[in-house]
Amino acid sequence: MADYVLFTGEVLMAGQNLTNGQYRLAMQFNCDLIFYEGENPIWGANTVGQGDDCYLALKHNGELVVRRSVHYTLWSSSSKSKKRKYALVLDGNGKLGIYGQRRWTSGNRKELGLLYRSTATTVGNILSQKFLNL
Repeated sequence: MADYVLFTGEVLMAGQNLTNGQYRLAMQFNCDLIFYEGENPIWGANTVGQGDDCYLALKHNGELVVRRSVHYTLWSSSSKSKKRKYALVLDGNGKLGIYGQRRWTSGNRKELGLLYRSTATTVGNILSQKFLNL
């Protein structure tokens, strides 16, 4: 796993982060998934306190999930597609995206310091086939 990429089948365990510059996606020990700009939270999955063995996973259908135990889903990006290879990428501009057949992106609105819900967008293949065949 690169510091800013999570590939299909990989997980982000509690205490681990994806980072790119001042942006950080953190799977916290309290089971919450938080997206930070510097030290300021700009988005959260609102899964705090729902378990103590939580992790973030990118499924083979392109869906991003926060789970506890083995299969209990607490939060989902709700973006599903065909079984393929995908990559969750945190870019240097603070944008999170799932790339492949289907893509999910974070809202990342920073007005008034509020946290916003995610939005889902369908796009074609964004990453080259070579990249996805890693």
